[in-house]
Amino acid sequence: MSRVAIVYGPIGSGKTATCLDLAERARSKVAVAGIITTRVLDGEEVVGYDCVDVSTGEDFPLVRLARDLDDPDWLPLYLEKFVFSTSGFRRANEVLKASVANLGPRRLVFVDEFGRLEARGEGLLKGFEAVMGGLRESDVAVVTCRTNLLSHVEEMARGAGNEAHIFQPGGSDELWAWMKN
Repeated sequence: MSRVAIVYGPIGSGKTATCLDLAERARSKVAVAGIITTRVLDGEEVVGYDCVDVSTGEDFPLVRLARDLDDPDWLPLYLEKFVFSTSGFRRANEVLKASVANLGPRRLVFVDEFGRLEARGEGLLKGFEAVMGGLRESDVAVVTCRTNLLSHVEEMARGAGNEAHIFQPGGSDELWAWMKN
């Protein structure tokens, strides 16, 4: 059975840092794929989020402050503060779908992060569903979410036939040890 590690916690708790550390650690041992979202800062202010294609290291814009953009590609989906790149989300979903379509001996696939958009049926949901349904027995997926979405993500992972395990952020040692078993 394929396994899904769900790393949960509030904003700023280290979910993404855990993923970045684990991806780097695993890169020489297994095929790594998927997406990790990183904060874009202007000084100490969060002005957006970029998406990193874990297999290539390429990044592309996903979310920006609404005040900084006036472009038809960027849509306010539910928060007035941020706007979302339709082409960025399309590309992120394509990366996620490709991460389970590509053949390889063992894969570690990241989905950072399942959030409010996904719970509403938008954002990265199609890519997340492709990953959950496309994992093979030797594959591991690492999915991040906020605490309030933990049971929803766990239910979706198990509903797709995956074994789900829950982790808190704060370094990748425990996750790495679990993954190697």
